[in-house]
Amino acid sequence: MSNAPSDLREKLVCDWNNFAIGRIHEAKVDPKTKAIRSLVISLSPEAHQRMPGAANLVIPVDYVFGVRREQVTLDRSFDEIRRLEAPAR
Repeated sequence: MSNAPSDLREKLVCDWNNFAIGRIHEAKVDPKTKAIRSLVISLSPEAHQRMPGAANLVIPVDYVFGVRREQVTLDRSFDEIRRLEAPAR
């Protein structure tokens, strides 16, 4: 991913099925390489209902399928991500 962390802030994040997971709160950067390593996503109300107790979700940048002007699309479904990733609190 070549976008600067600040360029990603507040972009809508959707899963492979176009379910709106939430918006990017922060992009975590590797201090040595300055490459984006993961995204912290503030969950949408709908995603929060499906993942009670979590306010944010941290996902590896490897899950990103594409970046458009206003949206980031992931390469898997929200349900698959829920099973694979632990929520950030």
